[in-house]
Parts: sequence; structure tokens; C-alpha cells
Amino acid sequence: MTLEFGAVSYLLGSLAYLILTLFFLRSRYSRHTDRALTGATFMTSLWSGVIAAQQIGANIPFELRYVLEVLHTAAWMQVLFAMLNIRISRYRLLSRPERNLAAGIYALIAIMLLAGISRAIPNIPFVIGAETLIIFHLTLSLLGLILLEQVWLNLRGFNRSSTKFLGIALAGFLLYDGAMYTDAMMTNQISPALWDSRGIIHAILAPLIALTLVNAKRQPLEFQVSREFIFRGTVMVLAGLYLMLVALAAWLIQEFGTGWSDILATLLVSVAVIGLLIVTTSRRLRARLIVFLGQHFFDYKYDYREEWLKVTRELAIVDDSIENAVIRVLANAVNSPGGLLWVRDDNNNFEFRYGLNQPLPKRSGIDQDSDLVRYFTEQDWIINLQDYNRDPTAYHLIEIPEVIRKSHNPWLIVPLHTPDSLLGFVVIAEPYARQELNWENYDLLRIIARQACSYLALYRAQQQLTEAKQFEAVTQTSAFLIHDLKTIIAQLNLLLSNAGKHKNNPAFIDDMLKTTEHAVKKMSKIVEQVRKPVQQEDNREVDIIRTLRYVIDRCSQRQPVPRLTGDLNGAVTIADPEQLKSVFTHIITNAQDATPKDGDIEVSVKQTPGWVFIFVQDTGKGMDTEFIRNELFKPFASTKGVSGMGIGAYQSREYLRKLGGSLEVTSEVNVGSCFTLRIPTRSALAYSQTQGARSASVRN
Repeated sequence: MTLEFGAVSYLLGSLAYLILTLFFLRSRYSRHTDRALTGATFMTSLWSGVIAAQQIGANIPFELRYVLEVLHTAAWMQVLFAMLNIRISRYRLLSRPERNLAAGIYALIAIMLLAGISRAIPNIPFVIGAETLIIFHLTLSLLGLILLEQVWLNLRGFNRSSTKFLGIALAGFLLYDGAMYTDAMMTNQISPALWDSRGIIHAILAPLIALTLVNAKRQPLEFQVSREFIFRGTVMVLAGLYLMLVALAAWLIQEFGTGWSDILATLLVSVAVIGLLIVTTSRRLRARLIVFLGQHFFDYKYDYREEWLKVTRELAIVDDSIENAVIRVLANAVNSPGGLLWVRDDNNNFEFRYGLNQPLPKRSGIDQDSDLVRYFTEQDWIINLQDYNRDPTAYHLIEIPEVIRKSHNPWLIVPLHTPDSLLGFVVIAEPYARQELNWENYDLLRIIARQACSYLALYRAQQQLTEAKQFEAVTQTSAFLIHDLKTIIAQLNLLLSNAGKHKNNPAFIDDMLKTTEHAVKKMSKIVEQVRKPVQQEDNREVDIIRTLRYVIDRCSQRQPVPRLTGDLNGAVTIADPEQLKSVFTHIITNAQDATPKDGDIEVSVKQTPGWVFIFVQDTGKGMDTEFIRNELFKPFASTKGVSGMGIGAYQSREYLRKLGGSLEVTSEVNVGSCFTLRIPTRSALAYSQTQGARSASVRN
């Protein structure tokens, strides 16, 4: 049996995409784009295999072939949707143009699938003719090209090489289908030569998709925005001349050839178009063309408005590291592939921080006393290493650090200056196309460097602030623990000071044992808090009056002895007993510290429905209004000098607020102070919880 060209063509296509599918499955990528590519390559392999089987002679129903034709195109559309992150699940989050384009493509695919399926159902009149289906396929190809253009224009990034070949392959699919269906629309039939060549064209494009798979392991999926209008126009004119020559060659083959002339002409045009796409997306050739246009057609090298907008956009990308952005904006300005960044560390030396498309240096540090650092400290000037190698005296015969000289193709060293110091510098690699630098290049680089440096300085300041806040949190926790330890030490010191006088008193011994037991429990709790910082509080029913009596009894060992008066009937709240004791102890011992031994401290209690008010009044030295307003409840502010941590009042007020109560202070210098503690009772807490539940149910 002799295989026809069409069978061989589609067999090659099926085999190529089956291999691609296996490679994608083996790589186990989890990105949405990778999953879409796996599905598209599998569907293409299946579609091409079914057509090959039909070409060999298998009886394949037309309906099955047509449905696979639509699904094959739809699968590649889904790849484009994935590259733009357009999904059905986030349809409402898309912009209006994205929604319209996605809805149009999905609707057209659905209509085409229904048209194919309806042919297999008997007794259903088929209302869509072959001519209309050809128009639908042509429309789908055009919509796919529009979608591909959106991918190209909206996705950006410095290095496009990881996915530009995928874009070329998709453009090849869509352009070929568009040309085939355009010819079919004009001749009322699909050209056999175009149809048979379709499989091998897909096979030719398969290696480009394989390159995408290889490059994806090195860098993310990124594209870059196209160049200015003049550059586009020049490329279009050159591409048009090239395609005219290709068309002439194809016509000559058809005119003077025999046999496979149609097929050879089709292959020539297809390969030529693919080659054109590869050339026009080459960054090296694009860079050379930009340099040529700038030298021969413009007074200035740059469109400064466009350059500044590009710098602003690049630095504003939130999902990119600031070090990467700093290198990228400087490298882009001179068409360089990348560079290296050094930044000043805490010791004022310069450490390597980031490399873009460059091998990382083995020895990265540069000393603050190096010639390069001194040179940049004294003046804001860019070092061109090519000029330096020709004439080192132009740069005061400074010594370039070895780590820079041995980096990959170093070209320019651009300093990053803040208003008062040198923050770092960027080593830019040699560009794609050799170019001579003049004052425009250097001025633009200096301006971009200042802007990028300000972003980098703000980023470093934010990092330092974050670290300072973390250390502040640790210090604050330590201060709270020290405050509790000081309270325990004060109790034990009081026992020791009275031990000589009362050691033979059984009542004192009992009290000493109770105090020691309390100190052990308190210390154990502190150790547990350090070991497990986040733990649930031991909240339960607590008798406020009984707890207050207990604290006053313990504080009565010091002078002046506090007096308890007022409504002393039992009142229950929900709290941690130890923390409530700490609040009472702090307020009363502070009053004792501020009051002379012959002074007076009165603790009076007043009860109202749902609340207990405790007034701790002393005749001590008092506090002025400014201190109460600005310092008393501020952590680490204290009237006791360096001996006090200044957190007791803050801690007490915050805990009472946590319970739903409050702590207020009135005072007068040389007269005394009054601390008012407002504590909710169990009934008030229950009422508050009921009201909260009702409010939540109303909102729901």
C-alpha cells in the first residue's frame, strides 16, 4: 500500500504532538498555562491521528472528524486564555473588552460544536451550511489572532525568550488556518494541497513548543510590550518586501514545476513565514535596527516621555523584586540583557544582592575602602569599562574590583546615589548590538538611576522598619515578663525583711508559705508563657470582692496599709483570676509606692446593676494632667526612672478593656490620685453577648 502525502503529513503531526504531550506530563508543571498546553498538544495529536487514519482508508464518520477539528482549535484558544489568565471562574473580574472577546470565542465554538453534533442525530434538519461553517472557522482564526495580539501587548517582562516561540507557533497555526479558509471561501472548496500540508506544518511548529517547555525551566512566562510606531512601520515594510519575494518564488514553482509543485509552494510560504516570525522577534536584530534608526532618522536617541513612562511602569510592578526592577530599567535603557547589583550593608561595605540574566559571582563583597567606592562617593559619574580599558587615566587610574572584571561581559558601572550617600551600584552587561554612547545615554542612565535608587532606598527603609517592629514586639514581651518577675521579687524581699522580726510567729510562717506557694505558681505560669507564647486564657467565674480582699491582705504587709470600704457584697465576673489579681496588685502597690508611710490609701467599692466600681485613692505625690494624658498609659514610660519598666498601668488598662471595663485616673500634684476601675459583672457580660448575637442575626 502506498501512503499518500496527506497521510504521511498528519501521521508526522500526530507523532510530534504525542511526544510533546508525554514531555508535558513528565514535567508535571502545575501552572494554568502548562495544563492548557498539555490538553492542546494531546488534542492536536488525537485530531491529526484521526485524519491520518481517514487518509489511509479507515471509515471515520465526518461528524467525529469535524468535532475534533473544532476541539483542536478550541484547545489552542484555551492556551491563549490561560496566558491572559482569562477563566470562566473569574469572568466577572475581567474587563469589558476581555469579557466580550472571551464570550464571542466561546459562543462561536459552542455553535460550531452543536453544528457538528447535530449532523449525527437523525431527523434533525441541518440548518448551517458548509459555506457558513467555513466563515465560522475563518472568524475563529481571526479572533485567535486578536487574542494572541492581546497576549503580546499586555504581558510584559525583560526576557521574552521563554515563550516567544510558543507565540510564533500559535501565530503559525492561526495564520495557516486563516489562509486555508480564506482560499476555501473564495473557491467554495478547501484546497487539497493546503489541507494535506496542514499536518506537516503542525509538525514543523512542534519544536517551537518544545523550546517553550525547555525555557520554562529557566525563567517565567513573560512577554514585552512592542516598540514605537516608527520601529513597527519599518519592520512591516521590510516584512512586506520579504513576503513579496517569497510569493514570487512560490509562483515560479507553481508555474514551472510539476507533480508536487502546489505542495512545495505551500511549504515554502509556510517555512518562510515561520522564519520571518523568528527573525522579527529576535532581540538582537531588534536592538540593531533600533540603533540604526536612532543614528540615521532622529535628532535624539530617545523619546524621553516614553522612556520615563516605561521606567515608572517597570518600577511599579508589585509582583517583582525591587532589585530585579532596578537592574532591568537600567539595562533596558541601553538594550542590555541584564546586570548585577551591589548594595551597601550595615558595615558600609557593598554586598552582592541580585543578578539578572548573569552568572552569579563567587566572591561577591566589595570593601568600602576600595578605589571604586571612593570614586563613586566623590562624584556621580558612570564608568564605561571599554573606555577604562583604553585609557584608565580618564577615571583617575582607579582599580576595578576583580569580582566585576571577571563577571560576564561587564560594560557599564552605574552608581546609585541618595542625596547624602552612595547606596549601591549596578554593573550592566554588554548590549545585544554594539553602540557608541554619548551625553544622551549617560544623562538618561543617571536620571533613571536616581529614580530607581529612591525606590530601592524606600524598600530598604521599609525592611528596616519591619525588623524594628519585630524587635519592639520581642522587647515589649520581655518587659511584661520582667514586670511580673519584679512583682514576685518585691513580695519575697518583703518576706525576707520581716523574717528576722517574725520568724518565731506561726502566723508569719503560714503567711510566708502561702506567699512562697503563690510565687512558685506565678513563676511556673511565666515559664509556661515563655515556652508557649500563644495560649488560651483561663477565664472563669471570679468573685471580684473576694479577689480584692485577697490582694489587700497581701499588700497589708507594707505601709501605708490600704483600707477596704463600701458595698462589699459578692459580685462575680468572667476573667482570668491571676490576671485580675495582677491588676489589683499593681494599682494598690503603686499607690503605696507614691504615698508616704503616714499617708492614707482607701479602696472603696460601689456596685450598680451590671457593674462594679473600685476607687483606689491615695494621699501621695500625685501626677499632673499632661503626664496622665501622654505618659501614664504609654508602655516603657515610668515615674520610677530606670528601675521601672513603665508597663503596669498600660497592662492593667488593656486587660480591663479586654474584659469590657475601663481604668480612669484623676490626680493632683502633692494632693494624691484616684484610680477608678470599672469591671462588668457576669450579668452585664451575658447581656452584651446576647445583644451581639442579635445584631449578627439582623445583619445576616
